[in-house]
Amino acid sequence: MLSEEEAIAFANSGVWKEWNSEEIVEFQLFQECLAMPFDIFHAAIEEVLGRLIFTHEFTRDDLLQAEYHRKVNGQAT
Repeated sequence: MLSEEEAIAFANSGVWKEWNSEEIVEFQLFQECLAMPFDIFHAAIEEVLGRLIFTHEFTRDDLLQAEYHRKVNGQAT
């Protein structure tokens, strides 16, 4: 888990710019602090989960995490 300072440094590094959507979601979905621009994460999670993600859904990251785990494990949602 990144601290706030580490998340800022990570965001500023731009390393996430070379990641695909799966890598972005796998990393950011399990962080407490946003470590990249929100629009990048939002677009990536919509692509990975294959549906629109409404902004209020980010308040329940546990549900998004569970959905992500079901998706990557090949289980129906």
